[in-house]
Amino acid sequence: MPPSISNEAHDELQFQVDHFILDTIFEGDILKASMNRYRPRPTAGHPEDSGLILLLAHGMGFHQEHWEPTVQRLFELNRANSFGNPKILEAWSLDYPSHGEAAELNAPVLKRRSSPLTIRSYTNAFHELYASVLLGEMKEDKQKIVLIGHSAGSVGITLLTTLFDDPGERFHKLILVEPTLWAPEVSGRMTETYRLVEQSTPLRRSKWSSKQAAHDWFRSRPPWSLWDARVLRLYTEHGLRITSTKNEKDHKEEVILQCDPVHEAYTFTEIPTVYEVIERLGTLCGAMPVHLVFGARHDMFSREAQDSIMNSEKGRVFASVSRIEGAGHMVVQEKPNQLAEALYQIILNTRLHMFSSIKIDVPIARTSKPFCISDFPP
Repeated sequence: MPPSISNEAHDELQFQVDHFILDTIFEGDILKASMNRYRPRPTAGHPEDSGLILLLAHGMGFHQEHWEPTVQRLFELNRANSFGNPKILEAWSLDYPSHGEAAELNAPVLKRRSSPLTIRSYTNAFHELYASVLLGEMKEDKQKIVLIGHSAGSVGITLLTTLFDDPGERFHKLILVEPTLWAPEVSGRMTETYRLVEQSTPLRRSKWSSKQAAHDWFRSRPPWSLWDARVLRLYTEHGLRITSTKNEKDHKEEVILQCDPVHEAYTFTEIPTVYEVIERLGTLCGAMPVHLVFGARHDMFSREAQDSIMNSEKGRVFASVSRIEGAGHMVVQEKPNQLAEALYQIILNTRLHMFSSIKIDVPIARTSKPFCISDFPP
């Protein structure tokens, strides 16, 4: 079935958005994969045909639009780049099939299933995009794909590499942002925050009288009160949907979360997949550059858990490790500009001084020890 397509220009954000829906098959069910393609506004001169294509995976409970402020900053850096480095041609952000718009599109399937979708359904959505004509005719010497995942999205995007015998030839880099990963030996030492989120997520509030009421509620309490205002606005707009109750006596409209908290919480049961991806990284780090980006605040995961991802004896030697000041696990939501600056330098293998928020350092390089981009300013 051909993809459905819509497009619009985001005047405030200064980029073009094209919206696509593809069909995927997961465990016998046909699912809708909802995705946005972001391209910088065209400038004078010949259009770029050589550069990078970013594939972005969000974390649990979020949706594809959460990446927009980060993408906007990436395009700003892209536009200011006059050093002949590869340009970012476009960025694709996909909904997890039970999140965002995709949750509404897949509602009949989600209701019929006996259990929530696993992270592999998200991997399938990315594979469907990769296998489609939407990325165009990929030319090895001109276009390169960079995989970027946040939180559990890091697991889903890393699993994409398992579907190919030659991931290093197909993908340029893999960047894991606050990945929901840890080595088995630290599994019994999760933080109090992790345990609290694990227990409270399926029970979290999911209904409000209006989007404005929901926005006010989010803004008054953590973790949402720590978010960048743009991300919170996008969450209110795209992470909620209007529903109505109709009967003879009453007609009531309210808004509910697009992603059912039970589906959001299901990722906490996928520990075997976490360990599968940890093992996979042992070979993947030798096939392509793999980078880690953390928030400097250890809330969801301890420094011990983060450090356990790195193990040179098991092949888990990363091309770089970055820590962003003022951010915790929800770095995409809390510090999208600073995250974009870290990502941009990783993407281009360099450190830039054109913006005051970026500190000058030696170029990022693959070494026997992780290179650390430390303390991006809040």
